[in-house]
Order: sequence, then C-alpha cells, then structure tokens
Amino acid sequence: CRPTAEYVVYVEGTDEVSRYCCQTLAIAADNVRHYYDEKYDKTVFMQNVIFDNMLAFGLHQKAIELHVDTEQPRAVFYIKVESKGDMSIYEVIRNIFPDKEHDFVINIDSDNIVLIKELREIISSDEIEAMAQQIIDTVHTESMMRVLIGVSSPAENINKLNNAYKEAQIALEVGKVFDEEKLILNYESLGIGRLIYQLPIR
Repeated sequence: CRPTAEYVVYVEGTDEVSRYCCQTLAIAADNVRHYYDEKYDKTVFMQNVIFDNMLAFGLHQKAIELHVDTEQPRAVFYIKVESKGDMSIYEVIRNIFPDKEHDFVINIDSDNIVLIKELREIISSDEIEAMAQQIIDTVHTESMMRVLIGVSSPAENINKLNNAYKEAQIALEVGKVFDEEKLILNYESLGIGRLIYQLPIR
C-alpha cells in the first residue's frame, strides 16, 4: 500500500536556501493539518468522551461544533483479539463499519478496539448481543481472528457514553472470570460477578 500525498509544496529555486524553505513549509503544513485533524476529528472527540477527558460544558460545545447528535443512543463494544490473523483488528472493524460520521472505531492497542455504534433507537440487550455476534462472525470470516466482545447497556445520550464504555470494559474483564467459553460478555448479564467487582477492597 503506497502512501497518498495529501499536499504538495512548491518553492522557486534549486539551491540550499530553497530546499530549506521547502522543508520548513512542508513541516508547517503537516503541523497545521495535524492540528486541524485533532480539532475537527469526530473520532478523537468520541475518544475524549469515553475516556472522560472533557467537562460537561465543553463536551456539549464541542459536539455542537462537530455536528454530533448528543441525544442519539449508542452502544459500546469492547473488542479483544484472542487469536491473531493476517490483518489488524482496527482495519477489519473499520471495514465492517465504514461510516465515520456515525460509527466510531477507537484503537486502544494492537489487540483491543472500542466500537461506538450509533443506534436508531434504544434496543434490547438481546439485539445488542446479536450485533456482537455478527461482528464476531464477520471478523472470523474476513481475517480468521478470534475475538471476545464486552458489550454495554445502550447509552441514551452522549452524557452516558463514558459509563457505557466502563460497562463494556467491566463486562470483558469480569465475564471472562465467570465464563471462559463465552465470546460475548454482556454487562447486563454479569449478575453476581458485577456485584463482586463492585465490592470495595479492604
């Protein structure tokens, strides 16, 4: 896969000063592009939301700026690679959910991905599990990777997205302890495992 040029810098002249000016302009242009991407990238914004890096006021202001619907329900899927294939899990999930305006794929590391999936409406726990099963089946078909998925309760709005992320993470961590065979670990189905997880450590 060859890299694609995102901009071209032209400078008149062929001497050392011209070369230096050209390199300086290229670095400046790259910094501007990076700053613009950071500032206006919805995925970066959603990453900050789930990691609780934003105050409530700033969150809503930024959502308005980026045209993100704060009242749209969403589900969080924490996807962990159990056995690797030839492709990166990020690329596989991004190919399954290519709509960058509504579905957000966040790279935690090479073996862990978070998918924030926009929902048309609040759906049941069974329907969310069915979506997780489709992800597992598609990932296996396309890459032969085996993945586990922790799923959250649906987040009614953007204010509850950070909590949904924590639920999906807890589902994955706690669910594996109580049921090693399951590939889909649902926060709402943790039962006693959730209670034990929430007990304070003395």
